[in-house]
Formats: sequence, structure tokens, C-alpha cells
Amino acid sequence: MRHHQLQSLGRAARLTFQRAEQLANFAFADPLTLLPNRRSFLLHAPEFVRGLPRPGLAAAVMMLDVDDFKQVNDTFGHDAGDQALCAIANVLADLGRDHLVARWGGEEFVVLARAGSAADLNAFAEEVRRSVSNMRLPHGALSVSIGLADVAPGESLSDLLIRADKALYAAKHQGKNRVARAAQAA
Repeated sequence: MRHHQLQSLGRAARLTFQRAEQLANFAFADPLTLLPNRRSFLLHAPEFVRGLPRPGLAAAVMMLDVDDFKQVNDTFGHDAGDQALCAIANVLADLGRDHLVARWGGEEFVVLARAGSAADLNAFAEEVRRSVSNMRLPHGALSVSIGLADVAPGESLSDLLIRADKALYAAKHQGKNRVARAAQAA
């Protein structure tokens, strides 16, 4: 092969690799917030919780839902709603490496968090709630309701997510803008 044919083959391979990388990003990232998506979360969560909880290290799932989000979209438009979701995503993306964060869908997010104790996890969830409440956006303040479910030994990820979701609905029914902790797994 001639030198220019080898160079063009290298260029073609690089383009193929870049396209494959873009497709992987599309498959595992939320296009609006750029957070990992549900598929990515479900792929990585089992490894994240393997062996947890253990002495000195607790873990929990937090399901977050933006309170009265439909009102933001209906009053200020979908661009304002998108800005709000991106602002919350930025808060969640800044949480650190000991957390697995994803956009679950719509105006819901999920966080798998590790901390030294259940009390630390509760304080962390409250910190996230306060951080969102303290954001100032052009259309005003936002709040989130959070359902928190502690990882129980041997519990399936599916059951853990169901408990967190039930706790989220309890937070909504208790008045929104709060953290509700799920009952312990049976």
C-alpha cells in the first residue's frame, strides 16, 4: 500500500472509532442534562452496591422528583423547564465520586450514595434538597421531594428502587420539598 492509502485508512479508523464513541454516549447519556441515563444507571448500580452495606459504609438510593414541574413548563415554557432540569443536573453532577447519579426520566433523578452511616446519608439527602431550593433561576425557585431507601444486605436493585419510589411518594404526600425515608426491607 502506498503511504497516502495508509494515512487515509488511519483516518477512516479514527472516524469509525469516534462515531462508535458518539453512539455509546447517546445510548448511555441523557441528551438534555448530559447525566447518565436510566440504562447507564441500571448497568452500573449492581457493581456500586455489591458488598454494601458493610461496617463503616452505608448506602442508599435517593429518588428525586421536581415539585410542581408541570407548572414551570405551563407557565414559563418548556425552555424554562429544560433550564431547570439542567440546573438540577448540575447540582447532582457536583456531588462527588462516591455517588452514582442519573436522570431517571422526565423530572425525576436517581442517586446511589455511599456514606459512613445512615445518618450521614440522611444529611446528604437534606443537603441536596437544600441546594436545589437555594438555586435561583429566572422563573423563580424550585424544590424537590426525595425518597431515600437504605441498601439492605441481599436486597435486589429492583426492590431497592421500589422502596425509594414509595418513599418519594410519601414525601410528596407529606407536603413536598422534603426527604422521606423508606421502611427497612423485610
